[in-house]
Amino acid sequence: MNELLYFFCCFLTGLVSGDASWDISVWQIPEITTKEGTNVLITCHIKADSRVEGIMVKWLRDNQTIVQSEAIVKSAYPSPVNGSVFINATLHLQSISLNHSGMYYCTAHMNVPGLGTVEYGNGTHVYAGKLYFNYFDSILLKD
Repeated sequence: MNELLYFFCCFLTGLVSGDASWDISVWQIPEITTKEGTNVLITCHIKADSRVEGIMVKWLRDNQTIVQSEAIVKSAYPSPVNGSVFINATLHLQSISLNHSGMYYCTAHMNVPGLGTVEYGNGTHVYAGKLYFNYFDSILLKD
């Protein structure tokens, strides 16, 4: 059982070669609650300027460990909408345990000369717990 809350956005604007502005935004769902043994997909939603040649996506756990990285090249972009491309990068956690609980951050870096800033998503907190039933047949997740 996954509980999906609201999306939050973070924005970055950089100036490259004159007046051209390059925008990128990254957002994630803030929380996923599930039981041990399930598979979890955490999606990173990226909106970027369609002129960007590539985007490097990295996943961090508890803001330290790189869990996975992925390069997305321009040829793999979907069709642009109003000069922007919308890309989803996914982290797949298989058969999770209590040890998988934590904050997962998606980072996106545009491949634009002179613009070395990395944009962070707001993070997705993964709660993994054991499944218990109470007398009223409610499902409870416990650490």
